[in-house]
Amino acid sequence: MVDKSAAPRGTDPVVGAQLAGLAGSLLVCGVGELEQLYSARSAREFDALRTALHARFETVATPPDLLERALRLQRDLAHHHGCGTASRSPIS
Repeated sequence: MVDKSAAPRGTDPVVGAQLAGLAGSLLVCGVGELEQLYSARSAREFDALRTALHARFETVATPPDLLERALRLQRDLAHHHGCGTASRSPIS
């Protein structure tokens, strides 16, 4: 899976070579696509980023219940394991 930490660094020669070596085996899911496209500053940039993302990586479907399950797990962590306590910065 490709996430926002790797894909934008594809223009770096070292990272680009590593990504090229993994060509055909890297995927992006719907959540990853949302994460990538969040940084677009205009409609034109959004469209260009999305086109580039789909050209470089195969997109895999996100199971419909995935986000709901992730939110339930995150809630359980927050309520039972102190997620968001003083040791962590709150999400703003």
